[in-house]
Amino acid sequence: MPYSSSLLRGLKKTNYVNKPACGGCAIRARCTAGKLRAVSRLENEAVLDRMQARLAKCPGVLDRRRETVEHPFGTIKQPAYP
Repeated sequence: MPYSSSLLRGLKKTNYVNKPACGGCAIRARCTAGKLRAVSRLENEAVLDRMQARLAKCPGVLDRRRETVEHPFGTIKQPAYP
């Protein structure tokens, strides 16, 4: 159950708690020091999770992107010398 939301770096973050579940939980002391455990999720965190899973399957893709894309931008940003 969402109980609050806020912005984190321009992204909507929702905080969730489950009061009935935490109230009668036998292992709550191992889970949290407070009365309830709060879990936060970003609005688009499912998209970020899918992207992370794709990168885990093919770790060299990000390195190849850096080599291919980042170099031209670095070259363009260099000041021109007369």
